Amino acid sequence: MKQRAIFMAATLAVGLVVAAAGALQAQASANNPELERLHNEDQADREAGPNAKIDWQAVSKRDAERRARVREIVDKGGATTSTDYYHAAMVYQHGTEVPEYEEAHRLAMKAVELDAENDLARWLAAASKDRSLMWQGKPQLYGTQFKKVDDRWVLWEVDPSITDEERAKWNVPPLAEQKKKVETLNAPRQ
Repeated sequence: MKQRAIFMAATLAVGLVVAAAGALQAQASANNPELERLHNEDQADREAGPNAKIDWQAVSKRDAERRARVREIVDKGGATTSTDYYHAAMVYQHGTEVPEYEEAHRLAMKAVELDAENDLARWLAAASKDRSLMWQGKPQLYGTQFKKVDDRWVLWEVDPSITDEERAKWNVPPLAEQKKKVETLNAPRQ
């Protein structure tokens, strides 16, 4: 009887592992491959880093084309998973106007709604909110946005009422770490 119970428990455990793996695989295959491709292209345009010499005129043109295609996909119901909404939000995060940053925030929040454990989406929800505020000339909330002023990077003004605990909820490092990033960005290149 005891061996049968152990066998049943082991069989159940194996079944749960197989089911979990199947669910992860199903979710991955449920992600929209075109949104993933557009996201990857967006990121590839920026992989050289913030201090690299990038042809921003060419990148901006590609960004606008990607945003237009993302809009079509989302409007037609082609975004269904948290990952889809994260990919769409990242493309919108690299817009040029406040309404595009607000759309990035809306899409990132949808990604978080679908999967509260999606750390990338939580960070992007904070970053898109910060970017929108920054481009409106207001203090950012979480401290995710940097801007070049007089050829030096600065951390855009941060609302002092937001705590590091609140930042952590959105997968944003403590403000002291964000301030250290400025030093790294401004360090002489070798």
